[in-house]
Formats: sequence, C-alpha cells, structure tokens
Amino acid sequence: MEKPAIVRRAIGLVVLALVVARAAGAQVPAVETPLQGFLDAVGNAIAQVLGNDGGAASAELTGARTIFAELETAVQDPNARAALGKQAKHLERSITALGRAFGKAQAAVDDPRRSLKRKLKALKTVYARCLKVASRLGPPVIEEARARSAGFHRPGDNVTFRVLAADGSPCNETPTVTVENQYSSSAVDVSSLATHADGTITLTMGSGAGGARVIVTACGRSTTRLLFNYGPKVRHWFPRNLPPGTYELSYSASGEVDIPKTILGTFPVDDVGQFAQELEVLFDQFATAYKVPGCREAVHHSRFDGSKFSVTLSVACAAGPVSVSETMRFTIRKVG
Repeated sequence: MEKPAIVRRAIGLVVLALVVARAAGAQVPAVETPLQGFLDAVGNAIAQVLGNDGGAASAELTGARTIFAELETAVQDPNARAALGKQAKHLERSITALGRAFGKAQAAVDDPRRSLKRKLKALKTVYARCLKVASRLGPPVIEEARARSAGFHRPGDNVTFRVLAADGSPCNETPTVTVENQYSSSAVDVSSLATHADGTITLTMGSGAGGARVIVTACGRSTTRLLFNYGPKVRHWFPRNLPPGTYELSYSASGEVDIPKTILGTFPVDDVGQFAQELEVLFDQFATAYKVPGCREAVHHSRFDGSKFSVTLSVACAAGPVSVSETMRFTIRKVG
C-alpha cells in the first residue's frame, strides 16, 4: 500500500534531519564531556608550564590521565558507537593516537632535564589533536581564523575567532565574551577585546607568557577555549617563562677581590622583553671591561627556578708567572 503523501513527507524530513546531523557531526555527550574535560586539563597544564610551575603542571596532567581513561571507556560504549555510526572506528583510532601523544607529553613535563621548549611542543601536539577530535563530534562554538595556531601565540599577535551556529554556519549575532588571564599572567590584553555584529571576536595577545580563558555565548550555545602566550622572544640565556612582577638585582664577587652580596636595585617588570634588553646591556658592559689581552672569560647562565636565576662571569688573567682570577655573579630574584 502506498503511503499517504503526508507520511512520505514526514519520512523525508526525518531522513533529511539525519543527513544534516551526520554532516554536522554526531552529538555524543557521553564522549564529548570527558573529551572537553581532558582538553581543559591539558590546557591548564600548559598554562602552568608557561608560568614555570612544573609541580602544578604535573598534577594537572595526572588529573587529565584519569579523564582520558573515562574517554577511552566512553568511546567503547555501545550506545555511543551506535550514535557515532561509521565515525566510531575512526574516532577510536584518533583517541588511541591521542593517548600515545599524551603519554609522551606527560613524560616530558615530568622530566626536569627537558627544556621548556620541548615540553611546550609536546603539549601543543596533544592540545591540537584534541581540538581536531572534538571537531569531528560537531561544529565548535568558536573557531580561530588561524587554525594551525591551536591557540598558541606571541606577544602582540592579533587573534580572530569566528562564532558558529549549531549547524556549523556563521552565527551572525554579537556574542557575549569574557576573557580571564590565568595564574596572574598577562597572556591577553583584556582591554583589546572586541565583539562584532557578524559574530566575530578580536583581541590582542599581551606581553607575558601564560594562558587565558575565553568564555563565549552566542546563538544559544556556550563554550570555553584557552589561548596561550609563549612570551617575548629573548636571547637564549634569558628565561622565556619569566613572569611579570618585582625583581631584585644583586651582585657579588669572589677571587682576587671579594665583594659580598650587594643589592643594585629593585625593579617593577611589566614588559619582560624590555627587562631582558636592559640586563643584556648591563652584562655586556661588565664583559667588555674584562676583554683585555691575557684574560680569558666564560659566562654561565642558570635557569629560572620559579624565584630566581643568575648570570655568572668568570675571568682568568695571566702575565708571566702571575695569574689572577675573579668570578662575578648577578642574581635576579623575584620579590613581588
């Protein structure tokens, strides 16, 4: 028996709705919830690494490991696999690869011998892969115009977000946005935030290393995304993760002449890059003063340990049977 026209029309609408849903991505809360939790935990760890708090970063990743186990279980759930359809196997493989990348990143963060650059590179890989997995489950609420950045930027970079509706089309309404710098960082210049009637969001990265939380509501949807600031480019010896604050500069010397610790001054530091340049000029002046025939010099730089770092200049001079040496140390300590 031929179905009535109204029934055929209803069936057609249902089929169309299913096609649109598949095109937009499968909405599977059982998978989306732990995936978002994992993304947030990894993002928090990145912000902690940028803030030079390795212990807090390690704790965040331990929590992320627990959430990731929940994600692995969720993607195996029969109901979730049915909702995902043909995407299920591909998503499972992507999550397995994500787990391998996460294991490497966690090992890098927990290894004190690894440089900040190596740790951030490993974490960025995890964060970017997680964003890609999330995009397969449905259109994000916001997407960055520079997709390859994965939210990582330099001071002064201009960032543009596009806001999307539930079907992936542009959300043409002015979004409600809040930007919060994390852990006292200056990752984003909050005053630069601007929202536009076409649904776009623009802002400018701040002057210091760290992370910022971007909270967006538009077209009936809300989300939170993180932005990360590598911090200013400085010479290789200067700590890239030095946070803004108040610093004490002291000087001491030992050898032919002994000079006890002497405080040269206390300085408020808002622009880390400018501070680095000023210190470079100071150290170069001292180094130049000892560049004389018969003298050899060596420079050693210590890493920033969360409270201080130092620059040590060693000079050894010889003239016939006579030799003298002197070691000068500059210590830069965060005091506020």
